Formats: sequence, structure tokens, C-alpha cells
Amino acid sequence: MSLNFAQEELKYYLNRMTGTTAVDIQLSVDSELERIYQGDVSFNEFDDIYKISVFQGKGTISGVNDRSILLGVYAYLRRLGCKFLKPGRENEIIPRLAINLCSVSETKVYKNRHRTVCIEGANTIENIIDMIDFLPKNGMNGYFVQFFTPYEFFERWYKHQKNPYINGKEFTVDDAKKMHQKIDEEIFKRSLIYHAVGHGWTAKAIGVEALGWHKSNEINSLIDTQYLALINGKRSFYDDIPLNTQLCYSNKLVKERLVDAIVDYALENPQVDIIHFWLGDYFNNYCECDQCKQKYPSDHYVQILNLLDKKLTMQHCKTKIAFLIYFDLLWVGKEAKIDNPDRFIMMFAPITRTFTKSYLDSLEQINDNKSEAIPKFVLNKNKFPENLKENLSFLHQWQEIFNGDSFLFDYHLMWDPFKDYTNVGLSKIIYDDMKSLQDLNLNGFISCQLQRVFYPTGQALFTMVQSLCENSTYDSIVQEYFESVYNKNANRVLKILKSITDIKIHEYARAERPHDDKEVLLSVSCIKTKIKSYIHEVIDMIKHNEISNQLESKELEILKHFLQYYQLLLTCIQEKIKGTIKIEESISFAKLLAYMLKDEIQYQPIYDGYFFHHIIKEFLEKKW
Repeated sequence: MSLNFAQEELKYYLNRMTGTTAVDIQLSVDSELERIYQGDVSFNEFDDIYKISVFQGKGTISGVNDRSILLGVYAYLRRLGCKFLKPGRENEIIPRLAINLCSVSETKVYKNRHRTVCIEGANTIENIIDMIDFLPKNGMNGYFVQFFTPYEFFERWYKHQKNPYINGKEFTVDDAKKMHQKIDEEIFKRSLIYHAVGHGWTAKAIGVEALGWHKSNEINSLIDTQYLALINGKRSFYDDIPLNTQLCYSNKLVKERLVDAIVDYALENPQVDIIHFWLGDYFNNYCECDQCKQKYPSDHYVQILNLLDKKLTMQHCKTKIAFLIYFDLLWVGKEAKIDNPDRFIMMFAPITRTFTKSYLDSLEQINDNKSEAIPKFVLNKNKFPENLKENLSFLHQWQEIFNGDSFLFDYHLMWDPFKDYTNVGLSKIIYDDMKSLQDLNLNGFISCQLQRVFYPTGQALFTMVQSLCENSTYDSIVQEYFESVYNKNANRVLKILKSITDIKIHEYARAERPHDDKEVLLSVSCIKTKIKSYIHEVIDMIKHNEISNQLESKELEILKHFLQYYQLLLTCIQEKIKGTIKIEESISFAKLLAYMLKDEIQYQPIYDGYFFHHIIKEFLEKKW
């Protein structure tokens, strides 16, 4: 990014605030700011520091790099009262100020180095661009594009998979590549840290283009089956899904093919700052050949990482590699030792955790013996931890052998927005988790999440970015969000959401309570009764109260829509607890599905119909 974009943004927002087009604020890189950095790992190009020295609209905003300057510009605007509440300029609040009131003096070193959102869900290109635009406005500094081309995440929307009420259209890989180019341009424009790939390396190494979790039972003549993991005496695609298939990692040719694929990509894509190198995306499906089973999967993985570092070094390539601690790789190998920690960033991804508890809860429980909770590794028969204390025990073992850069990669806003229905409890878990990162000795966070995750409110994502980037208390974040959106109605709206937030129902949605739990049934009945009156209250706010702006009016309509949705969902949950629901025959489920999916176009930026259908249907069908 040149500084032109930051300058244009500053001019645009100051003009909206003050009415002036003459901006007398100089933007500049100041490497001397590095001297105030204090961290557990050495300062590097991913750290952000800015300094604002502006009096009555005149002065300087400087940073250690172009990205930090842009973050400083947005911080200046936020200190003057601008609110960037959700993606999309229609969700911004820009105050009117005289230029002589535009004074800010501030120097900031971001404590969390990695502050990134990862693409997931079903999206338009506009959804992605709006998210990328939103992130630095709130202090975030990176974006992660999974796969070589993010076809999967666009195909779901443009073909309208799982939504029979909207006609899909043809969508090709070439279409996705053109959109990918636009994403690259938006990331580059803002100098954001560019994370890429993750999924697909194992498929690419054997000559398969894995665009997503698609099935394929055809192994063509160009694929040497000896490269595939041997499981139950057979080498084939695991469950017919190439992306989930592990390889025979003791095979030298497999290692060479993986490494060469990554090196070629790094050299061809210098715009990518951090390449994620992950193995097959599944668990308990590693190779059982005599050579592979002599070592843990992580032993083979680390051998490949060390070979990769050597080849990248030979090519004078400085691209960082993120390696993944996930499923079977949670177990530290007996021989695992990374030769050059500076090349790598450790990514801790506890995908089997629950979001009923936070890391903060678990940190208070962990005793001095950090390894006591780790079960024995049993090839392809492992059970993975749900509680965070056990998950953190795995992390601590990895930290004993790797003291380089690291971050948490977690899924708060992936599935659980459709389990913690109001997102009120989930927002507090997010806050506590973000505030626990330094105690976990992790240098930041990547949120693998839906991009359309603002139903019934944007509280959860706003809490995430604020707690990751600022020193705000939870209560102050909640107050800022609800007062900014709902103005005089803030307390009434918050009271409604808190009143229908019930931990027992959310635990039930996560299959953490008995299938026929009578306490949950009682809670569901109680909340359904409350919702009837709350719908009338929201309608009253819309009709009779003085609404301050279009944003508030829109958000109240969304809240009304949500309350009606929640009524329908709770009826389905009642049937599930009583054991009377049959998805294919249920009138209640059909009403719920129609209500949400018919309205998806109207509320497209707000909620992800693809994941709504997937998660709610799976939950209502599930037996435990």
C-alpha cells in the first residue's frame, strides 16, 4: 500500500465530520517507534505501533510501517467519535465536529501481534470486501484466504446451496479466481498481513485440485496410490474426500512433493506473508504402514517443516510458515524439534473445544503439572479433548519444544452463533478468551468464522475486535455497542436479549445436557412466553419511539425478525426434547426453514443461511 489510501480515508471521514476538504495532517513511517516495543518475542514486520500527534486538525500520524499508519488514521477517527460497528459503510456512525475540536495525542503498541479474520461460510465478493474494509477500522491487521482459490466459500452462495427458495446460478472456478484477485487488491490496498492456503497441500502434492470438501472416488492413473495413507490395509481417498486424505508421510517422495509444492507457491506468490501448511483435514486417518506407525504424525510433520525451511532458505525466500496443532497433531512427537523457529509460527487450533467455558475459567484450574491431563496417543483411535484444561495441556507441551511466534486459531463465530442464539453469552466467552491470550503465551488470534454473523446483533464480532485490539472492559464494550446502535432503546434491547439468554438451552444445543432434559424443556417454555411480549415491545419501539437514525430502525427490524425466528426454533427444540420431532415430517421445522431461508436475500449481510440450515438441521436430527 502506498500512503495514498490512508490519506484518502482520512480526507473522506474528516470531510464527513467537519465539512472541510483541506486536511493538514502528515502521514509518515517512523522506524524509531520500534524502540518502545516490548514483547516476549522479537519485534518483526507483523507488529504494529502508531503515534498520533494532532491538535485542532493539524499534526502528524506516524507508524512503524504503512499498515500501522492506516491503523493510526482509523484510531484517530475513533477517538473523535467515529463508530465502525459492522462491515459496510451503512453501519458506521460519523459525528459532526468542528475542525478545532479534532485533537488527539496517543501512542499505541498493539499487545496482540496477530489480529486476523479467516474466510468461511457462504459469501458474495461484497461480503468479503466489506469485512476486509471493516477490520483495520477496528485495529485488526490481517486476513486469511483459505485454499489456493476460495471457490468453496463463493460456490455455496452463488449456487444457493441449501436454500431451495432462491434460484442458484452457474459459478465456475474462473469466477472464483477473478474474485480472489479482487480480494488480493483489497488486502494489498490496506497493507494487511496476508495469510493463505492451509487446506489443499496434501491433494496438490499428488496432483489433485481440491477446491473444497467434495467427494471423488476416482483415482486416476497419474496418482500413485503408494503416496496415500494405508488404512485398514487399503490406500485410497479417505471417505472419498481428497481434501481429508492423509498421505504416507514416511515416504521420501511424498515429503519432497509437499515441500516443492509449497516452495513453488511461495516464489509465485510473494504478496502472501504467511503460508499455512496443514496436512489432510481429518482425524484418526493417518498412515498405518510399518514406517509411518513407528512415529507420531507430528514427528513426520516436523521433518517436513525442517526440509521446507531448508529449501526456502536456499531460494532466499523469507515467507513465514504457519504450522498447525490440531486433532492428532496435538500430541508432540518423540523426535519433534524445529531447527529454525524464526521461519515458523505455531497455530493452536482446539477445534473440539466447547464454548460454554472460556480459557479464563481453565487457566484458574490448571495446576503446576501441566501435562497430567494428556491421554496416551493411539494411532487412529484417539479421543480429542472437549474441555479446555486438557486442550491447554497439549499446548503447553508444544510450547516446551517451540518458543517462537504463535497464535490461537479458534472458531467462536463459526458454528456457535446458531447455538448461543442471542450471542450474549458467547460474546462474554469471546472477551475472556481474547484477554487470556497473553497468559496462554500466545501472540494473537485468528478467527475462523462466518463473514455474515450479525444476527440478532453485531455484538459478538464487535466484542472480539475491541477486546483483541483495545484495553476496554467487557461492560464498556457492551455499553458502547448497544448505545451506538439503539440509542435511547439500548437498555431495553439489552434487557430483552439477556432475558432470553439461557445457558441451559445453549448447553443443550451443544449436546452438553441430556437429550430429554426436563430443565431445558421448562426454560424453553418460559422463554417462549416472554418472547410474545417482547415482540410487541419491539414493534412499539419501531412505531412510537423516536428513532435516531436509519441504522437503529434497521437493527430493530432485525431484532423483531430474530424474536419470531427464536419462537419457531424453540418449538422445534420442545419437540426434540419430547422425542416427537421427525425432520422430514415436522411441520415446525418446515416453518422454521421457510421463515429463515425465504428472507435470506433481504437479510443477506446479516446471517448465513447455508450454515443456519446445516447447523440447525444437524442439531435437531442428532441423538445423544
